[in-house]
Amino acid sequence: MEPPPLNPTEISDLKKSLNDIPSPATPTDSLVPSHALILSSLQDPLLLESLLENGLDPNHILPHQGTLLASACWFGPLAIVSILIGRGADPNHLAGYDDTYKPLAAAATGFHSDVAVVEALLDAGAVISGSGALYGAAQKGRVDVVRCLLRRAADVNERVVIKGRNGERQLDSTALQVAKRYGHENIVNLLLEAGAVDLGLENMGKEKAVESGST
Repeated sequence: MEPPPLNPTEISDLKKSLNDIPSPATPTDSLVPSHALILSSLQDPLLLESLLENGLDPNHILPHQGTLLASACWFGPLAIVSILIGRGADPNHLAGYDDTYKPLAAAATGFHSDVAVVEALLDAGAVISGSGALYGAAQKGRVDVVRCLLRRAADVNERVVIKGRNGERQLDSTALQVAKRYGHENIVNLLLEAGAVDLGLENMGKEKAVESGST
């Protein structure tokens, strides 16, 4: 026995149900890696190679974290940094969330800062001037990185301007001033030997108030 024919209302409801079924993902959609997967790849060379092979941009910017290369430099795995550079990542690309922060500064100040990563960036064409790397290394007490940057002709008297969240000028100082401010005497001596001019802590902009208030 055949089922009874559908009435016009039932046919209309069926058409609506069919239209509501989502279309299958396109091949392009299926190749877009998730944010979590990209983050995982920064600790997994094989995974990173696979993602890059399948279209991930080596200059991809992670929301609130900057470029892949800057993030890799911050966390320190040389193998990951080398892969990204080899795939065309720009060593002078701004990190993405800041108008001054670059991969070289990330390598000089990161959680697992490695002078080999700094060297790899410099060999790939990273520009020291304007990167804030020497200042950052002096602030963090990274003697090996400071030595490396001075050996590679960093401007020992370059002044670094740091801005606040709203773009206001917060600090204007040199690597020597910040090394003195944080008590890194070995770095102070290195910078003085390299020709740093001692401008005094009183000229560190807004940090003057912090310094004068400390004992």
